Parts: sequence; C-alpha cells; structure tokens
Amino acid sequence: MNATRNIWLLVFGLVCLTAGIFWKNLPAASVESLVEDAASRQLNRPVAVKVDLKNEIDGWVFVCGVVTEPDGSDLKIESEGSEAAYESDNFCALAKVQGKQELFEFDFGSTDMPAMDWLERYDLSTDILTAGEG
Repeated sequence: MNATRNIWLLVFGLVCLTAGIFWKNLPAASVESLVEDAASRQLNRPVAVKVDLKNEIDGWVFVCGVVTEPDGSDLKIESEGSEAAYESDNFCALAKVQGKQELFEFDFGSTDMPAMDWLERYDLSTDILTAGEG
C-alpha cells in the first residue's frame, strides 16, 4: 500500500513539474495580439491589425497602424446616424515588454496624435516615435 502511494505521488509530482515547465515556456502575447484584443473589445467584434510602425526603446514598444477585418480587408466602420463612430481606422499603442507584456495605452479612430501625451506621462524620449525609421 505504501509503495502504491509513493508511485502515485511520484507520478503526480512529474505531472505537476511537466505542467509547470510547459506553462513557464509559453510565449508571451505579442504586442500585436494585445492591440488586436483591445481593438476587438472596443469594436465588440473580432478584428485584426496591420502594423505600419513598430519601435522599441528601453523595454517600451510604440506601434501604429490600421485596424482591419480579420481577413485583412479594410475595416467596415459601422455608422451611427450620419456620422461614423470613429474618424479613421488608424491606431497607436504603447506597451511595456520587459517581463510581462502589458498594453499601457491604446488609441483607435483618432485623427490627433495621443502619443505626445503618453511620452510625458511615462517620461519617454521622443526617439521611440522615430527609432528604426529610414
């Protein structure tokens, strides 16, 4: 009886160890996935994103692009009365990617540049807006 219990404890321990290793090695969500999730929540339906600009400095990632339909086609923006619910299909986002990836800011549909406020709020250099370009 004692030997059977020890075998079961060993099997249970190995299963837990294997599950722990698997869980630890799961890839972190990409910044693009975080942005897609935020856009999908805001629009209350599945969408995809096409990233046109992605810059990383000191563990922060700044991305901009357009929100699309899941198949990559242009986003069909539902209108409310005579005005569109959003002014454009553009987005910008700011994420922290050191350790756990987390979306700190997300803006969809604006025609202004909210990133300037984000730089001040998180004490970031303007270099993140242009790093890696041209």
